Amino acid sequence: SISKVSSFPPFTTMALPSESTESLPETSSTDSSPTTPTTSENQGSEAFSNQIFTLIGHEDVADITFLQADILERMRDSNLSLSEFNNFASGKYAELSADFQKHTAMIKDMRKDLDFIFRKIRSLKQRIGDKFPEALAEAALPEEQEEY
Repeated sequence: SISKVSSFPPFTTMALPSESTESLPETSSTDSSPTTPTTSENQGSEAFSNQIFTLIGHEDVADITFLQADILERMRDSNLSLSEFNNFASGKYAELSADFQKHTAMIKDMRKDLDFIFRKIRSLKQRIGDKFPEALAEAALPEEQEEY
C-alpha cells in the first residue's frame, strides 16, 4: 500500500507566508539552552507535514505508525532481555572469577610441589648413581627399552 506514493506528482516547493517579511531569530552557537520554535517555524512545520500527508494516504501513515510502535515495543523487550542477561552474566562472572583465581593458585602450588618432587628424585638418582653405577645402569636399561 506504500507503493501508491510513486503515483503522486513530484513534490513542489511552496513559499511559506512567514518567509517573506519575518527573519528567524539568531542563536548563538555557544548557547546550550534549548530554543523553542517560533511561530514561523511552527507554520513551516505544519505546512511541511500537511504537504507530506497529501502525498501519502492516511491509511498508509496509520500502517507505518502501527509498524513503528510494534518495532519500538520489540526493541524495548529486546533491550530489557539483554539488560537482564548482562546482569546475570556479570553476577556469574564475579562468582566464577573468584573460583578461577582459587584454581589458578592451586595449580601454581601443585606445580611448585611437583618441581620440588622431581628435583628430589633427580638428586636421589644422582646419589644412587654415584654409589652404585652398575646397578643404576642395569635398572635404567629396561625403562629406556620400554620407551622405544
